[in-house]
Amino acid sequence: MIEPYYVINRNDGMDTLHRNPREECNVDDAEGRQNVDPLTGAALEKSGDIHLCGHCIAPSEVSTE
Repeated sequence: MIEPYYVINRNDGMDTLHRNPREECNVDDAEGRQNVDPLTGAALEKSGDIHLCGHCIAPSEVSTE
């Protein structure tokens, strides 16, 4: 199983978490882009403390376990 690839970047002044970003996410030249390890990315995704990208993370896919 391939681990997800997480990226955080700043969009309109808000930190946004991406999981396996797609082309429409536009993270290549993003402001404040940071790669995040899979465990930290998954924890941030579950925490609800960060904005999730609407292109690559569907609310129905977020695990709260």
